[in-house]
Amino acid sequence: ASDAEWKIVFFHHPPYTSSSRDPNGVVRQQVVPLLEAGGVDLVLAGHDHHYERTLPMQGGCVAQPDDTGITYIIAGAGGAGLRGDVTPQFWHAASDDTVHSYVRLTIHGCVARGEAVSAEGEVLDSFELGGC
Repeated sequence: ASDAEWKIVFFHHPPYTSSSRDPNGVVRQQVVPLLEAGGVDLVLAGHDHHYERTLPMQGGCVAQPDDTGITYIIAGAGGAGLRGDVTPQFWHAASDDTVHSYVRLTIHGCVARGEAVSAEGEVLDSFELGGC
């Protein structure tokens, strides 16, 4: 029910993942509809040991260009062993399962700019999201 310009949610199990670990069905069925109803812009999760960013999602599908969708990011490549088992799915925008990394996010007004950065400082993925 927040009226914040940006609604960013953090939790552990990702509802969308391209790893061999199946997406969490309970989260997808019970939590995602609440996130969509609440106007969430971005979800940051862990659990899977890789980096991944989805296309904006709405109702279990890739959002249409004029629709509002939620981008889901898995930032799980920070320290534990990497699994190296990502097989892109229909929601897949970017991923890396070969190097340890972190996600850097900067928000200025209604624009968020993010990067997945390897432990060596290489930018693996960059993206821009519109909120507000």
